[in-house]
Amino acid sequence: MESKNITFISNYKKIGFTHFNQDDLELINGDFYKPFIKIVFVPENYIIKIDFKVYEIEQPALFFINTNQYFSVVKATEKPAHLIYYNRDFYCVQIHDAEVACDGLLFNNIFEIPKVNLQLNEAKLVEQLLHQIKDELNEKNSSSEEMFVST
Repeated sequence: MESKNITFISNYKKIGFTHFNQDDLELINGDFYKPFIKIVFVPENYIIKIDFKVYEIEQPALFFINTNQYFSVVKATEKPAHLIYYNRDFYCVQIHDAEVACDGLLFNNIFEIPKVNLQLNEAKLVEQLLHQIKDELNEKNSSSEEMFVST
């Protein structure tokens, strides 16, 4: 059986990928992922909560969630959602924050949670990219860190 959670660790830098569905709510809502910046691909018919707002997902969507935001999955289906998670040392070192927007609107928009609704063809493309990231994480070769940061 394929492992759901794949991580890459280099010094203090950490990035990981996992997929989850209705069978994994206890784990995904637990404490493990809280300290990480998260990019979540959610298929239709999920219900998630970010901070004080509940999102009923009617079409696939991407969410960008910072470490200081509350995130939980209220309802899931058999169809998997995907989560990329990483620490600030991995991608958001202080000198690069302005370039990668980790302290900008993508992850710190106080007016609205960064959410991107996807059309069916866009959702398929995002899922393909996520599977490529997962495959690269599985490789764990010396060039992987540069590949992840450039993606």
